[in-house]
Amino acid sequence: MTRLRKFIGLVINLVLLVGFSLSGLAVTGVAGQRIITGNFTGQSIDLLTAMQAVDSDSKTIAIDVPVDTSGQKVRFQLEAKGTKVPYRWAVFTITNPSAVTKDFALVVPKQGFERSGLLWPIGPHKSVISVKASTGTQPMPLAVRHSQAYSIALAPGQTATYAIELTQASLNQASLWHRAQFDRQQAQVSFFNGVILGISILLGVGILSLFIIRPVAVFPAAGLFAWSLIGFLLLNAGYMSALPASLATDQNELITRVIIEGLMLIGFALTFITFLELSKHLKVAAIVFWVLA
Repeated sequence: MTRLRKFIGLVINLVLLVGFSLSGLAVTGVAGQRIITGNFTGQSIDLLTAMQAVDSDSKTIAIDVPVDTSGQKVRFQLEAKGTKVPYRWAVFTITNPSAVTKDFALVVPKQGFERSGLLWPIGPHKSVISVKASTGTQPMPLAVRHSQAYSIALAPGQTATYAIELTQASLNQASLWHRAQFDRQQAQVSFFNGVILGISILLGVGILSLFIIRPVAVFPAAGLFAWSLIGFLLLNAGYMSALPASLATDQNELITRVIIEGLMLIGFALTFITFLELSKHLKVAAIVFWVLA
């Protein structure tokens, strides 16, 4: 019995230890924080293992951060821009030991769908509210479709700490890229999207052209599905960001996505019914299909 109580006590202590380590305790200092060297190999590194969590009920706090690799500390003032308590930050430090300026890209993927959005669709939510540097040039946001990305520049011999203010969403992934590698990767993605869009537009024009040759209802129905799909590809490729800032808002993007996906459903349903001629041969099946759609 005594052994059983000891075993249960050990399990409880382990659970508490793991829980505290994963919860990101509120701290006012980041002692023992690992400093990232800017000369890392590869195109990118994972930042989660080098980050420290900072939680606070106060909108403005000061934390101790390294000023260089010698262990000296300075106070870094943080001021939350969010509105929900507790205010949360993820903090990491980079040093540039080389004799030239180093350019990086901080990349945090958008976290996907919060829930199904069956009654009203809910788009991908953001994890980052802002990014602040303790010294030097402040990070600037980059126009990236599926991630929140910020440019970081470090002067020769400079050490800087960066505080990422987080939303209430969990931070599941964050990476630091060499800027040249990041730009190259984005160029490859843009090229691939351009090829797919070019082929899709040609197919869309071809489908509508068939209606001129043979005026059958299935061709305009298929054309509606094809062009709504092209709109979906354009939206996912980030072309909405080319619009003025007053139009390219998250809310307008969500509304546009709802309209496009609705047109895709209508186009698919019309194509299916006209192709099989359900309304002529199987009226009950056509009604059931529309109800399900």
